[in-house]
Amino acid sequence: GPATFTLSIINPQGNTTYKWYTEAQGGEVAHVGSTFTTNELSSTTHYYVSAAVANYDCESGRKEVTVTINTTPANPTVIDNEAICAGQTLTVSASSDATATNFIWSDGQSSSEGTNFTTPVLYTNTNYTVKAYNADTHCESEEANFTVMVNPNPEAPEASPVALCQNETAVLSAVTESGNTCYWYASEDASTAISSGDSYMKKMAADIH
Repeated sequence: GPATFTLSIINPQGNTTYKWYTEAQGGEVAHVGSTFTTNELSSTTHYYVSAAVANYDCESGRKEVTVTINTTPANPTVIDNEAICAGQTLTVSASSDATATNFIWSDGQSSSEGTNFTTPVLYTNTNYTVKAYNADTHCESEEANFTVMVNPNPEAPEASPVALCQNETAVLSAVTESGNTCYWYASEDASTAISSGDSYMKKMAADIH
């Protein structure tokens, strides 16, 4: 928001009066002294200061002093914050306005920079913050808070082995908690399920174990 600023003369000289103006020529003196505190400013503003020797009417030309107000990046929005399962990581990203050149992510203990952020492996809901940052002006937005929701993994389903003769059809059944879905895989390390549901039927040429 708007703020005041204090302007100072470098190495002010004794017996010298410093006059501050809001105009390059003419106008009323806004302040007299080696320091000058502005009104609350929200945009870049120009001031002018001159020097005059005490007891004389001679006054120097006016020197421009600019108070530059840089635009603060807009508060960021977190993208792709979706619930994950326990033991997984999540990659999220952030967006702001054109004044943001980077983003700072934090879990309260450590921080990192970048448009994207990948969590460590999580097992419980975890809170994070992110703020937009401009590397040229060093202006930062307010922090945006977000929580990565972590769903607990269900217990492994119970299933019994089946013995059958060659060319018979095997019907495999599994029991899991209410509301859960069973997925069937062709091997222990397969990544793609071949079926889903409480049972799986397939004609086999040998015993299933």
